[in-house]
Amino acid sequence: MRLAIVGAGPVGLGTAMLAQSCGHAATIWSPSRSIDSEPHAAMQASGAIEGEFRVTVSADASAVISPAEVVMFAVPANAHRLLIDAVVPHLTSDQVVIVWTQSSLSGLYLAKRLAERGLAAAIAMWSGPLIGGRRTGDRQVRINTIRPVIEVAALPHRAQDRVIESCSRLFAARFAPCGAIDAVLGNVNPVMHLPQVLCNLTRIEHGESWSVLAKTTTSVAHLIEALDEERLLTAAAYGAHLITLSQFLERSFPGLPSAAISEQASVLAQRLQGGAEGPKSQQTRFIDEDVPYGAVPVEALAQIAGISTPAHRSCIDLFELLLRRNLRGENEMLEQLELQRRSKRELISLLVDGWND
Repeated sequence: MRLAIVGAGPVGLGTAMLAQSCGHAATIWSPSRSIDSEPHAAMQASGAIEGEFRVTVSADASAVISPAEVVMFAVPANAHRLLIDAVVPHLTSDQVVIVWTQSSLSGLYLAKRLAERGLAAAIAMWSGPLIGGRRTGDRQVRINTIRPVIEVAALPHRAQDRVIESCSRLFAARFAPCGAIDAVLGNVNPVMHLPQVLCNLTRIEHGESWSVLAKTTTSVAHLIEALDEERLLTAAAYGAHLITLSQFLERSFPGLPSAAISEQASVLAQRLQGGAEGPKSQQTRFIDEDVPYGAVPVEALAQIAGISTPAHRSCIDLFELLLRRNLRGENEMLEQLELQRRSKRELISLLVDGWND
């Protein structure tokens, strides 16, 4: 199959190499030109995938996207609106489009933009990216994990078989069908990252080297667990039943014990040689992405459903106070979707039938 990937970060590059290892052609559009556009750039993978790959990277969106059978967004949620608007003119109704970090509701925003063009492209809403990794050099990516199971929902729901078939052809039979609200609230990054950053903000301001996993102490884990409970309660109000963050980590990292979050974080820190390095600047996806595009939509969805979310509200309020930013106002997709005027029933209908407003 021909896969087009929007974004040349570690997940985009790693996914392109994984697709090649599965026998498919993968081309990357790098909107930020974070790596030089070359016909066949040599990329080195280590970790869960080993070897050198020839990855095609281009600055021409149309040349990458138009010939593809599947288009995947592998960019932070805070880039979704801009890049969805840039990609939609090049899409066709024959394609499947994959998005994740679904707490941003970017799948529904994409459905709105497609409907405005009269396109019937199927949207595959993944509960998260297939791989986890980081850039270790200009042309080197370390892939820490390849998730054995990914929940995926189709928008509209009637495209579910088509979506599962395309994803499975690309990356084997690891995709479990789920409802749209499961995918929307399946993003666990904000649940982990908000407490980790909020409770270590002085380390970030001083530019210290620190491990987000090693610093996930018992008290930090208590806040993580409170956020996760609110996420699960919100999902249940919409008729969805999600796995807990602890279960998600067990699924993502085989062999991880079923234990408290603090204990799991400690095990992962040792397994991953200290764990993922924490941010050294306030300009980090842990804030720029996970607060306005992760926690804020959960708070908004909970409010529509009549669910109280004091942990989410407190974290967002503190970030806004400490950073002097209107983080609730930064996610412009929520305004475009006009969530404030929608009922729970209407929102569920949009997530099942597609955009029909």
